[in-house]
Amino acid sequence: MNLLARLRDRTRPYHEAVELQLGLPERPWSADRYRALLRRFLGYYDPLEGRIEAAADWSELGFDWPRRRKTPLLQRDLLSVGDAPDVVAGLPRCADLPDVEGLPQALGCLYVLEGATLGGRVVARHLSGIPGLAGGAGFSFFSSYGDEVGPMWRAFGEFLSTWANSGDETIIKVACETFTTLGRWLRGMESECAAGA
Repeated sequence: MNLLARLRDRTRPYHEAVELQLGLPERPWSADRYRALLRRFLGYYDPLEGRIEAAADWSELGFDWPRRRKTPLLQRDLLSVGDAPDVVAGLPRCADLPDVEGLPQALGCLYVLEGATLGGRVVARHLSGIPGLAGGAGFSFFSSYGDEVGPMWRAFGEFLSTWANSGDETIIKVACETFTTLGRWLRGMESECAAGA
């Protein structure tokens, strides 16, 4: 079994727990609830992407890190759904993140973040009918890579296979931690929705 298949197998319960927690198909979604979701994602992705960026010299490894960063897309989406720039800048950031001390840990995190792009288009289609989101604005995060999502995922898989070396167990462990910490962070969205944040 190759590393991607092992990652998929070992992270499945953590991945499914996050999907169940979000309850995208089952729960009613409003523009305010969608904004709260984007805010939580920004609060998680922004500091985690900072750790990933610092973990390796990505250009030397031949990995187009700037193209894969999602923080700018989340910031753009939040502005599109009505948040002011100072509100976006002042949103809380998650401190309960996986340790990213080097390439294997970064690859574990990236497996989760890059994998999320595969289901992003489905999520965007499901949520695009939310009243108050004019003309489908605010979905650049969930539509990242556009028609290139498949090739971008395959390129990540090739990169992962090339650079994993003997760090497979570390990669898998950190991928599980990434799902776990993301799930804990997203739980805060419910209290924000209840408070009308």
